[in-house]
Amino acid sequence: MPPRITTERNSPDTFRAVSVPKRAALLYGDPMTRMMENMERIGVTEFKDHAADYLDKTLAGETIEVIENGRTVARLVPVPGPSAILAEWVAQGRAIPATGNLRQLLAEMETEPYDDVNVTEELIRMREEERF
Repeated sequence: MPPRITTERNSPDTFRAVSVPKRAALLYGDPMTRMMENMERIGVTEFKDHAADYLDKTLAGETIEVIENGRTVARLVPVPGPSAILAEWVAQGRAIPATGNLRQLLAEMETEPYDDVNVTEELIRMREEERF
């Protein structure tokens, strides 16, 4: 079923067709629709000529859509960094932030050298024990 179409006044003289779901999303603040409306759209040639500039914009948080012959062929979106993911997990209760110093902890751990152990022979022995 095609979307219902309504008109929206751009200026006193002109109208443009807007689908009803899109219009509702614009009016009621759907975040994805707002992102799409504010997204920069560029052609493939423009992207190819200035790729580094557009990647810098993406790193700064912008979303960029690459278009060829009127069709979207790519969308550059910022990727959240590890700290953003960890902060989200902590907020959801899925992770607990680390405390202390890992290097200090490792230095304090008592470890014994295993100079007298041949790793290959030990693995062969362990496998033999598992078989029987």
